[in-house]
Amino acid sequence: MKKANTREEKLFILDEKLKRSVMNFMNIHSRFLFEQRFYKERNEGIVSANRLNQLMEESINEAYAGSLEQPSIYSWVWTPHYYITQSPFYNFPYTFGIYLH
Repeated sequence: MKKANTREEKLFILDEKLKRSVMNFMNIHSRFLFEQRFYKERNEGIVSANRLNQLMEESINEAYAGSLEQPSIYSWVWTPHYYITQSPFYNFPYTFGIYLH
């Protein structure tokens, strides 16, 4: 911030810091909530795409405290972490800086 020469540069840096904070504290938390709920339901059998959408929406709404107008309920489709089968709950160790093999 000290090296920023203009108001616009300072705003840009602040915006980037805020986005990273949201990513770490809200988005990753929503992913962990989704994983918890998905693994619990998967123990009972196949989980449909519609149910996955519902789980994602519930998780995002909880993690973001309902502050998003249109949560990305399909993010489970394009998030590769959910397809890594070697270790479940990828987003928990990611959140806390622990990588487990």
